[in-house]
Amino acid sequence: MVRHEREGETAFKLATARWFYTLFRKLSRVDLEPNSGDFRLLDRSALNALLSMGERNRFLRGMTVWVGFRQHRLEYKRDARYAGETKYPLRKMLRFSLDAIASFSHVPLQIATYLGFLFAGVAFILIPVVVALHFTGGYLPGFGTVTILILLIGGCSSSRSG
Repeated sequence: MVRHEREGETAFKLATARWFYTLFRKLSRVDLEPNSGDFRLLDRSALNALLSMGERNRFLRGMTVWVGFRQHRLEYKRDARYAGETKYPLRKMLRFSLDAIASFSHVPLQIATYLGFLFAGVAFILIPVVVALHFTGGYLPGFGTVTILILLIGGCSSSRSG
């Protein structure tokens, strides 16, 4: 189901939804329909394929496209919320979108790997700097060692995750 009209949504909500779908499309290899919802009619084989996936944080919009069955788009006009408030405040929506992107894209892992190499490289560059400061008297005891260890351990563990 694809919403062609979203009544009752704020300009901020509409803009962030548009940004999410654009970013998701650029970072992942899943051709997700913008403004798609989680409402779907599935046949048994498609449902079995989804149920066989051991995902912890299920982004159904992406998973149903990813499993590769034939799909048909149905558009609908979503009316404004009749009562109550959304169960997804900004913080929860951010977590949801980050989980969705991390589930279908290798880019977050690549960024973590590059940052890990950067931090480890900075740690190795700082070693001779700290040694030079020690011999010139400008050394603050413990600071250089702790900084280098934090950068090196953090950098190596980040680059190892990718």
